Amino acid sequence: MKGIVLLWLAGAAGCLAQRPAAVEYLETLRAGRGRIEAALTGPGGGTLRELEQRPGLRHFPHAILVPAVLYTLKRPDNPDFGKPEVLALALRIGDLLAEEDERGAYMDRLDSYWDTTMWLDAYRLLQPRLGAERAARWRRALERNVELVAPRVEAWRAFPRYTSPYLGTSTNHYAQWGANVFLAGRLFGREDWTNTGSAVLHRFAVEQNADGFWGELRPDAPTSGYNLLTLSAVALYAEHSGDAAAVEALRRATRFHLGFTWPSGEPVELFNDRNRHWEAWLYGNFGFSRTAEGRRLAAYLMERYQARPLDPEQLGRVAQNLLYFHEGETAAIPQESAGVFRLPGPAGVRHGAPWSVALSGLFGQAPATTQWFLDRQASVAVFHREKGLIVSGGNSRNQPELATFQERIGGSVTSMPLDARLEMSETGDRLWVAMNRYFAELFVAAPTREEARLRFTITGRGPAPDEARIALQLVLVPGQEIKTGTGLSAVVSEAPIDWGEGQLGGAVVHNGWTLRLPPGARLRWPVRPYNPYRQAPERELSRAVAALSVELQLKPDAKQFVRPGEQLIEFTLRAAAAQ
Repeated sequence: MKGIVLLWLAGAAGCLAQRPAAVEYLETLRAGRGRIEAALTGPGGGTLRELEQRPGLRHFPHAILVPAVLYTLKRPDNPDFGKPEVLALALRIGDLLAEEDERGAYMDRLDSYWDTTMWLDAYRLLQPRLGAERAARWRRALERNVELVAPRVEAWRAFPRYTSPYLGTSTNHYAQWGANVFLAGRLFGREDWTNTGSAVLHRFAVEQNADGFWGELRPDAPTSGYNLLTLSAVALYAEHSGDAAAVEALRRATRFHLGFTWPSGEPVELFNDRNRHWEAWLYGNFGFSRTAEGRRLAAYLMERYQARPLDPEQLGRVAQNLLYFHEGETAAIPQESAGVFRLPGPAGVRHGAPWSVALSGLFGQAPATTQWFLDRQASVAVFHREKGLIVSGGNSRNQPELATFQERIGGSVTSMPLDARLEMSETGDRLWVAMNRYFAELFVAAPTREEARLRFTITGRGPAPDEARIALQLVLVPGQEIKTGTGLSAVVSEAPIDWGEGQLGGAVVHNGWTLRLPPGARLRWPVRPYNPYRQAPERELSRAVAALSVELQLKPDAKQFVRPGEQLIEFTLRAAAAQ
């Protein structure tokens, strides 16, 4: 079986009446233009470094694409088209970037090539209005920055895979480099750059996993957050090349993100081997706009930002989305209705109202030689449309206590299963996971509006391990009360919690949800997962989880090596209706 499988999708007519993404983009850019102008004229310094040291101005050069698009995009609802003051803002930003580059203060910034992508497109749009002197100055700066990565893009283009074990950078970085080399080649008549960038991005398209993702460590397992960065590079290439393989890759990627995105717009963390947290992202959303469902998904993601002002990086990506968006009809998406998606491997998501449940049998240990990957050791995540993420599926590193399954045999602790199998049907989903001395069946019946149930059936094999347990990662909200079935309560804070069966009393109540517990449950808070960017545990309490564990009671039987159904462990989640 190849390609992501949609078992079924239930439509929701109400979603089709929402405003088109392009309208949302345009209004967001017009509001953001004023904030960009204020940042340039306000106190705090006029150099790029001084600007970016101010809160909310990271990747400020992205801002150049906002006035560039507003000035050049002719459509009835864009009153900024052709306005001299809008052009003046774009020129001011571009001149600042050129000046900063000339004194060596542009390319030494972290991930400056992300900014270069925006600047290249602004140059392309504004070139007729730049004048010879300014155009030459901007071009020199842009060519210097592309020249920084072009030799590596060319040198690595024939490597066996575009994944971390082969590249000298991450998959998404290499794709972004390739996009810059390709676009600069087209703009500046550099055939060598055009050919190199085209070859690399065409290969990204044809070697994309059939399920619509680019794994950064393994090609068969997604890196769902950074997938959007790689997608943005392939989408940009598709717009300028018309490469049919790239267009088809975008369709596959759209299908992947439709299935593996929570109703909050955040990628499902269970399938991410680099990040436990990833917000609804605006990068490359124009790549979704070649299908009706993708256009609605792009609008839906933009709607997640309605209540907050965007920073220059986000505004630049909105400008890119508007510039390349393919307008047309929209269709129902699972984030607003229901649908069941699964990969040919043991991974899938069931979306419904109001529950979404994700299951994964994709396991793997992070390489010891790099800080940037997590151990794939989580198997389940549960999301509620009103309460948010309740059971996190976030992965970690060297933290078997956060693994869904664990066993200790002698001095060896194992949290990496040997095998897994997933079946999904209309009535429910079953994930089987095999450890050394037992295997588990995790059954999730199709959730009702009132509740979602997780039932673990444990089958022992041979001698019992010295210790074994299952665990769920509960998301607790600092400052809110957590209460147990015995009436015991605490406010979630830095103060440690360690409650056993007698204190839990068979239930936990928090943030509008209630979790019914099996016998033998234990809850510990806070457990701080590994943060690859710090190469250390998380600092923020909001990133901690509660480890809810149940010890397995496995007893060897000389008469039967395999002991079916030796232990049953069930959790039931109920959520209070919104007031």
